[in-house]
Amino acid sequence: MLTSLAATIFVPNTIDFSSDAPAPADAVERLKAELAAYRAHAAQVRGNMVALLDREQDRIIGKAQLELDSGIREMSLNPSIVVTNLEPMVANMEASALPGVAHNVHTINRPSFPEAGRTPREWAAQTSMGLRGQAMDDLLSYDEHVRAVEENYEKEISRGSESLGTASEDAEASTPLMSFIRTNAIGPSS
Repeated sequence: MLTSLAATIFVPNTIDFSSDAPAPADAVERLKAELAAYRAHAAQVRGNMVALLDREQDRIIGKAQLELDSGIREMSLNPSIVVTNLEPMVANMEASALPGVAHNVHTINRPSFPEAGRTPREWAAQTSMGLRGQAMDDLLSYDEHVRAVEENYEKEISRGSESLGTASEDAEASTPLMSFIRTNAIGPSS
């Protein structure tokens, strides 16, 4: 039974360490490269999540099919309530909410907790629906996480671009080469 999607974060490494590609020139380019790598990794993780959930769905259907093929018409069902807890629960429902205050609590029907089994088809349908509901929650939660991380990267990139743009202009203006070019193009400053 699938209990966690944590294993889906382990995806094959796609970084080519033998590549002759030049390293990013500045912090903004490095952040853009990291964001691209993160997006690729997030897509692989999401694909792994979907594949793992599909595999669990196949396991559920396979188990139900085995039960159908074996001639067993009902799968055992653990009762949703322990029989020893039944009497205290009913007594609690019948008791008044506030001691000393009379309420008409005796009109409550006694609950029925049948321990009937389910057919393999019913079990598969119920388990599959539960799996799909949990899968939707997990995928939406992961997508929100990815969006938050991407937004942080994009903020850093825009902040870096803004600061790099003004810093690079100031840095260029103060270099000896730029001073030489300005002097020859414009003339000496007085």
